[in-house]
Amino acid sequence: MTPQEVRSAVTRMAEGAAKTMYESDLTPEDVMDLIPVKPLGEEEETIKSLYRSKLEGLYKKLKA
Repeated sequence: MTPQEVRSAVTRMAEGAAKTMYESDLTPEDVMDLIPVKPLGEEEETIKSLYRSKLEGLYKKLKA
């Protein structure tokens, strides 16, 4: 794919995801369950934990 094709595809994907989240009346969990393949699904809690620990530290530094 060309850079322009990638940009267009990612933009359309993000727009579709946002539209689904805000216009479907589904819960965030139900929207995420629409994703048929979750290649990192078994690592989801580890990834969330890493984000939380790193983002909380960054947030504290920004607030100081």
